[in-house]
Amino acid sequence: MKIAQIAFGLICAAAMVLSSPASAQTEPQQQQQQITANESKNVGDWLVRCFPVKSPTPCDMLYILAVKRTGQVMLSMRIAYAPADDKHIILIGVPLGVSFAKGLVVTTDNGATPALQFQRCDRQGCYVQSVLDSASMDTLARSTAANTKVSFAAYTGRAITLPFPLNGFAEARQTLDQLAKGRATAVAEKKS
Repeated sequence: MKIAQIAFGLICAAAMVLSSPASAQTEPQQQQQQITANESKNVGDWLVRCFPVKSPTPCDMLYILAVKRTGQVMLSMRIAYAPADDKHIILIGVPLGVSFAKGLVVTTDNGATPALQFQRCDRQGCYVQSVLDSASMDTLARSTAANTKVSFAAYTGRAITLPFPLNGFAEARQTLDQLAKGRATAVAEKKS
């Protein structure tokens, strides 16, 4: 139950960060509702951020791969750490037009994940989410760039394979874990 609450919190935080400025709200309303990071650090290809919120996952590490010419996001990754459970929650986003039936697969030196099913889509893309234990994060950190990929298929069946961003991954994860341990707050259990 705790992981589900943490995952829901991460999805809500990601939705706030990913919300489009093209909504019906006025700019002052958006500024009041958007939470901005109060601390951030670039580590290789990753950006580690902490937010001024009371949460079991107040920090995340972010990676975005976009087409330079158009700005279209091809791959986004957010990883948060829940110190109380010693688990990481990963949210991976890819462009719209994916094959829901085939899902998304992360491949490393040690093999591949089962197909992760897309859970939701918005105007920016479609998303999968998974909980990773420390051993899985260690496997990612030790993998080689040549064998570490994110694969999915377009609705037409065309296979798409993108590199998993390993530049700075291990250090960003270490920074994320340290910051989250110092800032995380427990989630109060609901009584039924």
